[in-house]
Amino acid sequence: APAKVTLAGREGMKEGYMGPYELSAEPAHGYPRYSKRAAGGKTHWLYRSSGTGKWVATDDEGRIAFNAGGIRSARAAALPTEAGLAWTYHDGKALHDDPKMTCTEG
Repeated sequence: APAKVTLAGREGMKEGYMGPYELSAEPAHGYPRYSKRAAGGKTHWLYRSSGTGKWVATDDEGRIAFNAGGIRSARAAALPTEAGLAWTYHDGKALHDDPKMTCTEG
């Protein structure tokens, strides 16, 4: 797994999830887990859902157990940096596609 990945492209709602994530020592659901420091001393997490195999970003480590989060990949992938992987965000009511969003290595 890459040591660092970068989520980019989201503007407005959920924009705070964008930025570089570093590989965590502790995996989630048997797959790599990434974290980044966010504003106000918070941590954001990027992990693979055990239910769907989609990659999910959350600002609450406790939500990883429930496969919950406000950003997610549009389909299952072994790594969040998989070529052509599309991303979505949740506005509190529904998921929306964001064709500008990407996750790249480094």
